[in-house]
Amino acid sequence: MRAEDLTPCLPMMLEFDPAAVLAGLPVGIVLADAGGRVGWANATAGELLGVDAETLIGLDVAALPARRRLLLSKTTAKIRVVSRSGQTRWVECVTQRAAIAGYAQVVCLMDVTIYEQRIRRVTEIGADRVREQLDLATGLLNRAAMLQELDAQVARSRRYRNPLSVLMLRIVDGMRSADGITRFDKHRPLRVVARMLREKLRWVDIAGLWSANEFLLVLPETSDEAAGHLARKLRSYLETLNEAQPEVFDARRLLLGHTQWRPGEEGRLLVERVAVQLEETAPAITGRIVVA
Repeated sequence: MRAEDLTPCLPMMLEFDPAAVLAGLPVGIVLADAGGRVGWANATAGELLGVDAETLIGLDVAALPARRRLLLSKTTAKIRVVSRSGQTRWVECVTQRAAIAGYAQVVCLMDVTIYEQRIRRVTEIGADRVREQLDLATGLLNRAAMLQELDAQVARSRRYRNPLSVLMLRIVDGMRSADGITRFDKHRPLRVVARMLREKLRWVDIAGLWSANEFLLVLPETSDEAAGHLARKLRSYLETLNEAQPEVFDARRLLLGHTQWRPGEEGRLLVERVAVQLEETAPAITGRIVVA
């Protein structure tokens, strides 16, 4: 479609209430004037800060309700909020200059509690306990630790209505190499894939070894479409690895599948669904590295 074909549609496309859009976002939004005085905040902002959104009106953005503030940069801060029940939440605040409805600044509030807890757990429980949560062959999280992370992310998506996807990568033995011999080198393919995942994933993504031949990726803030895009990128990386070191995946196929969390689901159901997806797809696969 040409740009001029859209011209008659623009009035209809632009007929929406910006306040209604901002109010319904699962991210906290605070609008302030040039001096930093809050003039408007959506309900999510109040929820993240543990107060009614109306009580934020008139406050300075540098004095939002918090027990502790860490200035990460000139525009980003992390604040610690303690609710009336004593529950602690960490919220990242990103301030940007933007002309919205007569205001000069917009502050986006995002719940980063799960990531802060992960960092603090490493320092609090000590190196020995951390090693208990790792798979020694790959250095990634083991199945028990992945279950904890998955349940935490499902709880977060259930609360804030954020998208959440999981991706499974399965290494299937059984293909015969050119000389007719099926070889099994248990740990080398796992280490190669684990290294690739550590290099290519976002810092918020969580990767672990789910079983002896399966990797599980928990992808916060990720739709099924975005998970599919990631799966295809990982396939491209693995194909490049396979061309450079064909002996690594000799006599093996690699299958990738993904699915998105649906409201009301428990974390285990996502894993079961993507595992069934791979089971149903595997018999028809003829390629070496395939996205189901």
